[in-house]
Amino acid sequence: MEANHSAGVTRHDTGSSCDSLFWPAALGCDITRFDFSLFFEQTVLGSGPYSILLLCTLPRLIQLGNDSRKASYSHRFRLKFAAYSAYIALQLSLLIGWSQNLRQPAVNRVAVATAALGFADALALCLLSYLEHSRSVRPSTIICAYLVFSTLFDAVQCRTLWLMDDLRKALAPLFSAMLITKVIILVLEVQGKRSSLLDPWRRLGPEATSGIASSEITACMASEEGLETSSISPHSLTCSALKGALALSVIPRLCLIGFKFAQPFLIQRVINLVQEAPTDQNGDETAYVLILATALIYLGTAIALAIWFLERQLGPGCIGPVVSVIGNTPTAMAPIITFGIAIAIYSHDTQQRLSIATVFTSLSIISLMTTPLSELLFSIPSFVSCLGSFDRIQAFLEKSQDAGRSMAALEHDLGILQATVADIELSDWQGSPSRDRRALVTTRDASFAVSAGGAPILHNISLNIMPSTLTIVTGNVGSGKSMLLLGLLGELHAIGSVTTSENGAAYCSQSTWLVHGSIRQNILGLSGHGIDETWYQTVVQACALDRDFQQLTAGDQSSMGNKGLALSGGQRHRVALARGLYSRKPLLLVDDVLSSLDATTRNHVWNRVFGPSGLCRTTGTAVVLATHFLDMLQETDNIVVLESGHIKNQGTLSTLRSKGCLPHQAQTDTSNPLLTDKGEVAAPSENRHPEREQVVDADKMNDLMRRSGDSSLYWYYFKSFGWSYGLVAATARVATAFFLLFPQIWLKWWTEANTRDPNTNTSMYFGIYAMFLFLGLVSLAVNCWFMLVQVIPKSAQALHWTLLETVMRAPLSFFVSTDSGDLVNRFSQDMSLVDKELPIAMFTTSGALLTCIGEGVLIILGAKYLAAAVPLLLIVLFGLQKFYLCTSRQLRFLDL
Repeated sequence: MEANHSAGVTRHDTGSSCDSLFWPAALGCDITRFDFSLFFEQTVLGSGPYSILLLCTLPRLIQLGNDSRKASYSHRFRLKFAAYSAYIALQLSLLIGWSQNLRQPAVNRVAVATAALGFADALALCLLSYLEHSRSVRPSTIICAYLVFSTLFDAVQCRTLWLMDDLRKALAPLFSAMLITKVIILVLEVQGKRSSLLDPWRRLGPEATSGIASSEITACMASEEGLETSSISPHSLTCSALKGALALSVIPRLCLIGFKFAQPFLIQRVINLVQEAPTDQNGDETAYVLILATALIYLGTAIALAIWFLERQLGPGCIGPVVSVIGNTPTAMAPIITFGIAIAIYSHDTQQRLSIATVFTSLSIISLMTTPLSELLFSIPSFVSCLGSFDRIQAFLEKSQDAGRSMAALEHDLGILQATVADIELSDWQGSPSRDRRALVTTRDASFAVSAGGAPILHNISLNIMPSTLTIVTGNVGSGKSMLLLGLLGELHAIGSVTTSENGAAYCSQSTWLVHGSIRQNILGLSGHGIDETWYQTVVQACALDRDFQQLTAGDQSSMGNKGLALSGGQRHRVALARGLYSRKPLLLVDDVLSSLDATTRNHVWNRVFGPSGLCRTTGTAVVLATHFLDMLQETDNIVVLESGHIKNQGTLSTLRSKGCLPHQAQTDTSNPLLTDKGEVAAPSENRHPEREQVVDADKMNDLMRRSGDSSLYWYYFKSFGWSYGLVAATARVATAFFLLFPQIWLKWWTEANTRDPNTNTSMYFGIYAMFLFLGLVSLAVNCWFMLVQVIPKSAQALHWTLLETVMRAPLSFFVSTDSGDLVNRFSQDMSLVDKELPIAMFTTSGALLTCIGEGVLIILGAKYLAAAVPLLLIVLFGLQKFYLCTSRQLRFLDL
């Protein structure tokens, strides 16, 4: 009995003393424990995250303190702070508990300091969460990242406390309750808060309001609805948008590199454990920890490697992969060079031999080393091409251009965009008449030229455009009316004094610019965010478009066609006018949109848009209208008469009439209101070609093929190869996969034979191993040559001919109903994709599929019990590929 008691005390003292050491492995401390030391857990896994959070919290609190409130206090907010209250109370209880257990051998003052940091950390976390909820549009990245890592680290310490007899009853339950509370807080913090956001932040896109979990972005891309350009928000400049994201990726990337560094050690440790076949309890504990370490390490992916790993296994053989990659040797040659050098070294040292652990650890290191370096070589052309694109953009931006009104408007728009991205509080413009009576545009003896140094086409222009005014620009054909509007817009080079407003202008050209989409999209723009439905309906009614919507099958969702060809000329001009009015810019430049309207529609548009009670007057918008239609000059504030690029006369109607300077049509007043400017009797309705209406097919944008594709398309593409070419290509692909995978089996046989009879038949095994790898390279080269030189050109030729033959035999109705841009795209971008990207993607995918099947067979042969998990893995793989294809196809459609 005395001996047993003495042994127990000794074991207890050993465990307690080891828990006071910093070294993380506590394997020798207690035969029933395989764990970190308590001192290590509290110092590194406890105080480390606490200190990092406290350092990050102060700058973030200062930043949030200067922001405005963006979210309301919802029920989830109250639930979250109830959890924080419990978390603070538990941290305080842990601080008291550690203080009361200082006399325990395994507890020292570091435990109390760590608990004090945890309590301060809980208070800071609660305050930060309060400000993050109310003054940020997305879940806190700092809080979520901290909670994820801190929860994992605390779980390790919680397990240690439950394994220690001294602290199991006193602190383990409290620590477990704290850990559960922290998990609850994590679940509450990662959730988005779009429903709690105030205006205008509620209208932000999902990528602006989602947290690190990115649930909203994932749901958006994988939704059942088709992803369109309107589903995403505008982008800012590349450097401004990416510099923060790139900086934040440094720490996660370093962590992932650490995971990669740990893989060779893990492989070696697992193989050694299997070879030793331990039977004691400590071996079981080690196995469980290795299983956990395997799951943790292989979750990380990084492209990095250090050469000294390989030097630990093969000594001078480590130079093989380096020489291989530097010399652009294919990846498969690296094992041959590496093991060749190693065998040459071992042949002079009989005490060393190739073991299974050494070989497969080395293969893991070689793979980690050559793969990222090979991918780096592949990425160099793309990187250089990207730099060339940036150079072209920079050259375009540095061109000497007119820094007139268009640049001022651009800077204003960029300022608004940056304010939106920076979460600066915005206020909606209510559309009331402007109280600022400063001129929107002022020119003094200005001349305008098409380019700098060119001959002026407008001379000595002096204008003063005030808010809530209507200015008519008239004159003979070729007098410069359209050029004057372009000059006021800032599209011409100005010489002289030109002062413009920074609030931008809306411009309606005589040749309307319309995109191929619905009427509603052309009026609202493509962003789709923050639509004012009331103002939209007001604009539509003022431009008399509501009547046309009633006649169109799909209403405002009807397609415009290519350049608006599905609509009449008057309808196109009214859509452009509605777009300008909807923008609610303080200045509206309109170039002869009334001449294409019939008398009834023209009177309606004039009264509802330009008249004394029209939208422009009520919203304080200044209008400059170039027109030949002069029936309603009495309702204008200023009339400008141009002649040969000069202002011949300018003033009000009464002033010009007293001077006898009015145009002839206005003086005689003989114009027939029932005639258009071209002298044709206007039809009662502009919709004289109902057969030209192109209705947007509601199923087109939400087509199931857009999200899931059609398997018949793959079969159609494979048939373009031809049976003979297809069989040869498939055989070469299978042979390549076999020759590149079978060496792993041969290497296993080699190491087993070398273990039984060291350094026996080494040359034979190495020669056959090198032969298989060399045959793999040859088959890969043959396969690449055959695909790129034979199969792909034959397929491209067949598909090109099929497309050309189909288009040439298409009926006339096809060309009428099909946008010319879509037709041209079939012979340009679509065929480029079929000729370049699709074959390479197919080649890579087929190789990866065969490699995956081969490696799966190797794993099953090595561990037959894994065969039972294959059906489950296939189900998981099917779910992943279904989600991935759904998302990637959506993004690809946006790219096209």
